[in-house]
Amino acid sequence: ALAAHLGGATPHFEIEHRMLHADGGYRWMHSRGIAIRDEHHKATRMAGSQTDVTQRREAEEQLLRDALHDSLTGLPNRVLIADRIERSIARITRDSNHAFAVLFLDLDRFKGINDSLGHGFGDQLLILFARRLIACLRTTDTAARLGAFPSRPSCCARRSTTRRRARCSCARGRPVCSRTRR
Repeated sequence: ALAAHLGGATPHFEIEHRMLHADGGYRWMHSRGIAIRDEHHKATRMAGSQTDVTQRREAEEQLLRDALHDSLTGLPNRVLIADRIERSIARITRDSNHAFAVLFLDLDRFKGINDSLGHGFGDQLLILFARRLIACLRTTDTAARLGAFPSRPSCCARRSTTRRRARCSCARGRPVCSRTRR
């Protein structure tokens, strides 16, 4: 961007980049400027400004995260899992050796848990189940919670469904205890 402006290809220079702050953290900066040119149109110096846009960038990242993840469990949501499935389908058209599976899991009688123990307990159960499910998966797998079906986490994996089912069963293997029920 700077070279393009100095070469005369753009009317001004503008870029966002990260800078290392004295406290050891990084800050997002928005730098913009214009070359001051001499009578031969050669750039002799730059005039411009630099603005810390870290808060705006963090807010944008949070909005994107919120748009693609379930607010209760932190798992990817319907939008993100649909994108991952579409990408896997597209990859199959390019690479016939690529394989993936989609496995839907359902927590039986979940409505009864919410009705008898309360939504707070049901939420904690979903969070616990999500953590257990994630612990059973590889980093290349995706576990998601589909919002329209609050009790249905799903699992998108690259290999056989049988192996994935065995891995996912470890997520439901240990009992969950409440004060009065198991």
